[in-house]
Amino acid sequence: IANCIAIIVCIPLFDRYLYPFIERVKGSPFTVLQKMACGFIVTCLAMISAAVIEIQRRQAPILEGQGDSNCSGYQMSDVSVFWMIIPFFLVGV
Repeated sequence: IANCIAIIVCIPLFDRYLYPFIERVKGSPFTVLQKMACGFIVTCLAMISAAVIEIQRRQAPILEGQGDSNCSGYQMSDVSVFWMIIPFFLVGV
């Protein structure tokens, strides 16, 4: 859902504000190839952020028998799943 929201929000913002600003600063048009390169860079940042979150998740303590969960036999870490919003949002950008 985070990447869908990023697409819906960022495309109009980029078309209306970011790309014209970059063109003014550069003094030349922002080409499709340059937009693709920026997309690859942001995607790399998304993968790096996902890797950092995974490292933190693996180093976090394991929760043992929390509440009345139906997940007996499964190990869960103390890291919230909502941290994954960051890389998913960046993929949508």
